[in-house]
Amino acid sequence: MDSMGLFRIPRTSMMISPAQPSPMGLRLRDPRFQLRIVNRLTLSWLVIAAMIGGLKLAFAPDGQDTLSLPYIVAALLPAFALAVGYRIFRTEHGYRFAGLSLTGRWVPVNDHLVKNHPLYGNDGLMIMLGGGLLFSIAIRAFDFYTAMPPLFVGAPPWLPPIYALLLLDMLLLSGMYAVSFAAALRHSPFFPLLLSMTWLLDMGVLVTGLHMIEGWSILPSNVEAQMVLLLSSNIQKAMISVTLWAPYLLLSRRVNVTFLRRVRPNDLILLQR
Repeated sequence: MDSMGLFRIPRTSMMISPAQPSPMGLRLRDPRFQLRIVNRLTLSWLVIAAMIGGLKLAFAPDGQDTLSLPYIVAALLPAFALAVGYRIFRTEHGYRFAGLSLTGRWVPVNDHLVKNHPLYGNDGLMIMLGGGLLFSIAIRAFDFYTAMPPLFVGAPPWLPPIYALLLLDMLLLSGMYAVSFAAALRHSPFFPLLLSMTWLLDMGVLVTGLHMIEGWSILPSNVEAQMVLLLSSNIQKAMISVTLWAPYLLLSRRVNVTFLRRVRPNDLILLQR
């Protein structure tokens, strides 16, 4: 026997990562567990949003004829987007995207074969990314509920456009982040592209809103200053999120295996055994 034989690494161990899915990663592959997550998130969101909206209306100044419809829409749309998105995206799909690769050669595989790969599924950093998407929804809702008083009949002329801007921002982006979360949960190949589009939309809406506010002469100076601070802060948060997670989408083996359905050439040899 070779004296260095004890220290040799088997060739097969270099083909596929020895890392095995965690218990949570295995559970997240189960469609029943996924559906339970969606149902609980949807119900929790509806309850919390309804409570906050109700409190905003209940503590409005006396004599104001407040409008409840915006709070109803704000509560329903993100929940609707998550529920519908989960049902639209299917784990078994058959779509193939070439995708952008910065990490060498990849070989496309079918849905059945890719599930044997130890890096398939939402685990590790992907769980953190999913939590970040839910956090983005919460941040949008928090900004809207805390920054805007209830809209009422006879409001000053500057309030409706500001209210509409933040409401549209909250509805559009929370809906997009909810759909992106659903796509990730279902291992959809659309997820990387959808999340990238959501980031671009997020930045575009925030920058456009910031320029609009700076050009509105009807805004009181203190309101303009607060809105500029709020939107500038959100732009910084969005840039940080993109800076942290865009490289992961481009470089991660798990993203390539789970969503783009492609593996390393050496991995394919073992998967077919």
